[in-house]
Amino acid sequence: MTSKELYEKVRGAGSVEEVRKIAEENGVKLDDNAAREAFDKYCGKKELSDDELDAANGGCRKGPSVVCTVCGGEMELVQFHVYDRYNDVYYSVYECTACGHVYEG
Repeated sequence: MTSKELYEKVRGAGSVEEVRKIAEENGVKLDDNAAREAFDKYCGKKELSDDELDAANGGCRKGPSVVCTVCGGEMELVQFHVYDRYNDVYYSVYECTACGHVYEG
C-alpha cells in the first residue's frame, strides 16, 4: 500500500481505535496518544474561525479601505491585476463610489 493510499484510509477512519487498527494492519504500532493525535490531525473536524471563513469566502478585505483623493469617498476595486505590456507592470483599477473618480495603481 502506498503512503497516499494509507493516508486516504486513515482520513476515512471514524474513531481513534479505527486509526490504531489501520496502523497495525500496516505494521505501525501506535500508543493511545499517537493514535489520538493522528485521529485529530487527519480525521477530526476542525471548525473554522470567522477570519478563515471570510478569507475562504472572498471577504478577506478588512482594514482601511482605499480613499478617494478627490472627495474622500470609498474607492471600489473594479479590475484586479491589469497587465500593462508597454511598462511591463501589473496594476489595479479603483473607482470612487461617491464621485466616480478612477484611480489606476
